[in-house]
Amino acid sequence: MPFREGTIVPSRKGLNLKYWGVSDLLTFRPLTLEKAVGRVFAELRESRGLKQVDVSVATGYVERTVGMIERGEKSPTLRTMENFANFYGVPLETIIIRAKQLREGSRRENIQ
Repeated sequence: MPFREGTIVPSRKGLNLKYWGVSDLLTFRPLTLEKAVGRVFAELRESRGLKQVDVSVATGYVERTVGMIERGEKSPTLRTMENFANFYGVPLETIIIRAKQLREGSRRENIQ
């Protein structure tokens, strides 16, 4: 059975770290605003014992969208952020402040 390069066996050119995703671990990237906001929403959801489908049904957003926002893959609009904040019963300002704290914390952790 022939092997395709880069799957199980390293290519003839040697191990390509970027292809394998290891180079991402070696380089520090501060938490993006999208990831920080997503983490805040995920923490709020988990603290209430909810699943993404619960948030989806209650807010009217597709479950995939909820997941993408929580993973920081999709940047929510202010309206979406406000809708989520209202659902969780938290002021929008609290979401933004908590996301800023997470971003600052990720920078500080890497400096130390």
